[in-house]
Amino acid sequence: MYKEEKYLAIIWLVLIGVSLLSWKAGASSVSAAPLWLVVPILLLTFTKVRFVVLDFMEVRHAPIQLRLILEAWLALTCLALVLGYSLDLCLPTTGNAFD
Repeated sequence: MYKEEKYLAIIWLVLIGVSLLSWKAGASSVSAAPLWLVVPILLLTFTKVRFVVLDFMEVRHAPIQLRLILEAWLALTCLALVLGYSLDLCLPTTGNAFD
């Protein structure tokens, strides 16, 4: 197995492990998840997205401008969601949204 293939296989296994960990953590919550559970799940999710973008979409070897734009987008999106949850902006409300 070539070095690049071995690296991608390891990344793939890590992604599967992180997916299972996120699923288990999310499935353990019956109602709206508390902030201490949401933030790690979001961070794990965006770590997975970063690995997919950099390694499986081969952005790691792309021009630096493209990589910086994608890295910044990922960081800002993750930060926006974490702030939204910490300020209760993303939590579901009670009742029907169409009332």
